[in-house]
Amino acid sequence: MPTRIPVGQDKCHVMHRQGGWFVGGVVMAYGMGMAGSRGMLRRTLYETTLYQPYTAVAMVGALLMAVGFFAFLANIITTPGLTNVLSLFVPEKWLAWR
Repeated sequence: MPTRIPVGQDKCHVMHRQGGWFVGGVVMAYGMGMAGSRGMLRRTLYETTLYQPYTAVAMVGALLMAVGFFAFLANIITTPGLTNVLSLFVPEKWLAWR
């Protein structure tokens, strides 16, 4: 641990690990897997609504993953504090305002 600050289990951590990232990844993989098993090609634009329900399910999964990622970022910044996070990347003399 570079900052020597213990990391706790808060709501952002639980939302990141269970609610957002894992469930979103499973839902997105399910939606795109079902579309692929029905014959949808990757990297191809379809103008018809043939695969639209599957891509909508995949989009919901991707949005859940995005929520989980932003909860992860919020957890990383709020647990040790913004000043401690910045001190990992910038010199201490730049952070003299704290």
